[in-house]
Amino acid sequence: MTHAGPKVMEGAEGTNQPIQEHREPLLKTKLFIPPVRSKRVARSGLISRMNNSLDKTLILVSAPAGFGKTTLLAEWVAQVGLPVAWLSLDAGDNDPNRFLGYVIAALNVALASGDTPICATAQSMLQSVQPLPIQTVLVAFINDLTSISEPFALVLDDYQFITGPSVNEALTFILEYLPPHVHLVIASRVENIIICCHIFGLVFCIIEYG
Repeated sequence: MTHAGPKVMEGAEGTNQPIQEHREPLLKTKLFIPPVRSKRVARSGLISRMNNSLDKTLILVSAPAGFGKTTLLAEWVAQVGLPVAWLSLDAGDNDPNRFLGYVIAALNVALASGDTPICATAQSMLQSVQPLPIQTVLVAFINDLTSISEPFALVLDDYQFITGPSVNEALTFILEYLPPHVHLVIASRVENIIICCHIFGLVFCIIEYG
């Protein structure tokens, strides 16, 4: 029985150099929508405001730590009547390639049907042996989104962990060219709200409480 070896390519000196593909595994629990707790504070007013804001480019949910932003979003997801892709962010997601890879994975969990992947072009670019400029990948990502016919929402929870400029710039580009059938919802702590408002200077709705 034979085993395939590593990929090879012609090196600068004409020698065959092995190329090892190092792809960081995705932590699938970051893509799980949290269950709605049976014992919770009802926030029907906030949920109504979110539903009434789906005509905006972005819904930004802001509250201090411990005020139940994730619970509010989970409750909203349970009744919104749209497919929802969910991503719980952490400090490691400040790399734009990792961030976009997780976003694409979340979209596939929510929207993929059968063997047809979502955002296949952008995904293949992210997995390219030769890294491509992030702007090129973002254009492919937006083009991939236009091929999705049904409306859906993308939730980015815990955005306060995004502190570097690269992901903020990437998300600003995405927001600027986001297809109208895509609804973006971002949850962040209240101390990050001014930063978010400055970065995402677009048409959006702020749901602030606490």
